[in-house]
Amino acid sequence: MDLNCPTCKSDNTQSLAQYVRAGSVSSEGVVIGGVQHAGLGAGLSSSKSSNEVIKRNPEPKPNSVIGQVMAVLFLSLIGFIFSNTFGYIMLIIAVVGGFSAYIDDKNKFPARLADFEAKWICLRCGGIFRPGGQGVTEPDKLG
Repeated sequence: MDLNCPTCKSDNTQSLAQYVRAGSVSSEGVVIGGVQHAGLGAGLSSSKSSNEVIKRNPEPKPNSVIGQVMAVLFLSLIGFIFSNTFGYIMLIIAVVGGFSAYIDDKNKFPARLADFEAKWICLRCGGIFRPGGQGVTEPDKLG
């Protein structure tokens, strides 16, 4: 399998999944210290590092089942405010819609994840490609 960049022919490439996972860095810390004449000081620090490549190519995540359950409860509550019959109709629509969304995500998420993990990035020009020359994108600025 040829892992050279199809755009610039560089062999300085990396799996996009590894690049995104390694580049998504967040850290938090607490600093406490004292100075002899100034007294005691304290501080809180937090940072998150990301670049344009990571923002444009986020790792796919499965849809939340909790969000679908909350939508079912909310829609049925709205329906019961107006009438019991309307509430039951809304509950049925929400359950069917939530279940179909869950099944749709269950079927499509593995393909989205496999597509993401099949992509590579050129660390020289920033092009994203699949080995074999399929799907080359315009180079991004790295950094």
